[in-house]
Amino acid sequence: MPEIKVLDKVIANRIAAGEVVEKPASVVKELIENSLDAKAQNISVYIKEGGIRQIIILDDGTGIKKSEAETAFLPHATSKIQKIDDLSSISTLGFRGEALASIASVSEIELLTKTENEAIGTRLILSGGEVELNEDSACNKGTKIIINNLFFNTPARKKFLRKPKLEESEITKIIEKFILSKPTVKFKYYVDDKLIYNTMGSGLKDAIYTIYGKEVASNLIELNHVEKQFKITGFIGNTQISKPNRTYQTLFVNNRIVVNYLISSAIQSAYDDFLMKGQFPFYVLNLEVPFDSVDVNIHPTKQEVKFENTNQVYGLFARAVHSALIGIQHIKQLDSPTEQKPNIDLAKEFASIFSVSKPKNYSNELVFRSDNLGGTKGYASKTNNEKEINKTASLDNYNQIATQIFEELETAKPYSRVVGTLFSTYIIIEKENYIYLIDQHACHERKIYDNFIKELNSDKTMVTQELLVPYVFKCNQEEWQFFYENLDNFKKIGFNLEDFGDKTFIINEIPFIVNNLDLEKFITDVKSNLQKFNKTKLDLLKDFFAVSACKAAIKGGDNLSQMEIDALLRDLDEHKTLLCPHGRPIVIKISKTEIEKWFKRIV
Repeated sequence: MPEIKVLDKVIANRIAAGEVVEKPASVVKELIENSLDAKAQNISVYIKEGGIRQIIILDDGTGIKKSEAETAFLPHATSKIQKIDDLSSISTLGFRGEALASIASVSEIELLTKTENEAIGTRLILSGGEVELNEDSACNKGTKIIINNLFFNTPARKKFLRKPKLEESEITKIIEKFILSKPTVKFKYYVDDKLIYNTMGSGLKDAIYTIYGKEVASNLIELNHVEKQFKITGFIGNTQISKPNRTYQTLFVNNRIVVNYLISSAIQSAYDDFLMKGQFPFYVLNLEVPFDSVDVNIHPTKQEVKFENTNQVYGLFARAVHSALIGIQHIKQLDSPTEQKPNIDLAKEFASIFSVSKPKNYSNELVFRSDNLGGTKGYASKTNNEKEINKTASLDNYNQIATQIFEELETAKPYSRVVGTLFSTYIIIEKENYIYLIDQHACHERKIYDNFIKELNSDKTMVTQELLVPYVFKCNQEEWQFFYENLDNFKKIGFNLEDFGDKTFIINEIPFIVNNLDLEKFITDVKSNLQKFNKTKLDLLKDFFAVSACKAAIKGGDNLSQMEIDALLRDLDEHKTLLCPHGRPIVIKISKTEIEKWFKRIV
């Protein structure tokens, strides 16, 4: 066996560089974090050939004292940790003291720095981690660090770098994240002497506009949610913007750029009722938590964090985002941007759309009836004395009532008017200077789905149904422990699970409301989400309800009578989500102005 030796400084630093300095983007990230920790308000970044040839970071931060300039490049040299207790409450972005030493060991570096109280600055030159020059130099307060020829002395690592344009793309992404995480700091970013970004430090919304453009910036919902010691701030996208991947999602914890699957899945679950499947929401959010309740020291690049209470964090984001989405309108508008009303009260608008001026003695109300799984459709009439016909009946039985009602309505000036249907699929309503197109299938689907949810969220004990053939499923050790610990929780939502031995469980009863649930798919879904399991009974069964509602609802192409249309549209103002359970819009709104533009009546 070879003799055990302590690695010399050069080899140890180059190994450490492999953990911290994976690529040029890693260097940019570490150095910008140092600038921000130095309280810089102006940061300029210059790169050449994707950062492989040169990276320059210039800031107006506090600078480094001349007596500490060389020390800053020693392994584990840091000003951010003084005692062991500091590790449990880290508030700075960088803290390990590995970055400068690691970067210096695989590059050629020139440092210019000066503190506010020093009359003259310091110029330091290093190559491969060795100091070659340390002299006085005139310079402004702050720090300028120039990284040349990255990986010049580690050709094996340099060989695995990608083409400069790809490395540049990674750096640009990092710069964008910093612009979003520190929107009050002014950033300049140059690529091969071309200015890419020049921000004014004027706030998060302006930062989002700079990076993502007008379409995204004009479809934002501001989030400011506080629960106990937790605070979520930032912006999420409304239902008008969604993407086929997660690249438009940015998360910070205490203003530190992080990647966290738990939070990502919580936000996605909050959007389940609002987006089409396979679409992902836009968000730029920051979570403020006590520093001692989050561990930022679990990954060399500090991009991953671990929370003290994962379930609490999951629920926090799910509630905050869902509440914000419920509070906005979901009527897709085809108006020009200047005519949109983003702060409109959704309930009031829909109440007015479907209200009519009624004669004094008119009080009949048509009530739409459908069983949860799309059985017999019929109608009942509610009169002044609240006497209600509680049985379903065919449409023919109410022709006389309908005729009387519509005759009365002819004598009243309608506040809104059902014009007709289009392609036997879209109901057309005219109201003042707008036309509303309503998807009859999506509308009915939403009503049925909401009936499911209302029953599920009631305080009543879940009615269960015993299975004729119990369902048995096997688990690995981690899955078995999870189900065993949550037996009572599953029972509360109507699933009677029993430990059957040999890491096997048996299900004897399920909630009656989901009596034709695909148990194999359900259990597989639960197993695949053990790490983020904080789901309510609604979350667990949401997809099933959405499919059931879709199957039960009237379809596009079904010819509806005037009475069926009236019944379908009634009470829509009570629906806080005017989207079908799969995220498709129920209503599209078109202004008279827009139509007149189509016909060139106005320009």
